[in-house]
Amino acid sequence: MSNTYCFSWDEADFAWDSNPYCWNDVCIALEVEGGGAASEWPTNFDRLDEKKKDRFIELSCMIKYEDGYKKVYEEKKLKGDMTLSADEIKLTVESILLEVSTMNKT
Repeated sequence: MSNTYCFSWDEADFAWDSNPYCWNDVCIALEVEGGGAASEWPTNFDRLDEKKKDRFIELSCMIKYEDGYKKVYEEKKLKGDMTLSADEIKLTVESILLEVSTMNKT
């Protein structure tokens, strides 16, 4: 999945002022999305390197559990349960990309 294209300051067409995600977070979400159907996203997630996969899981916990996410994320790490369901992957990708898309329209 090394062909994912990410952003540079002069090419990004969306605001970052109050965006809760950094550019790398959006790039990981785009890598999982891969331009394909949501049914392909779990396979794309499985192909991420361990660092990106770990960050994506942390983002998923942030989205799903909001204030209590750190506890859930740390418990997942302790248990060695660094997996996500297809629904969790879909929710994470859509939430991140929707946030960026919404910010672009304001």
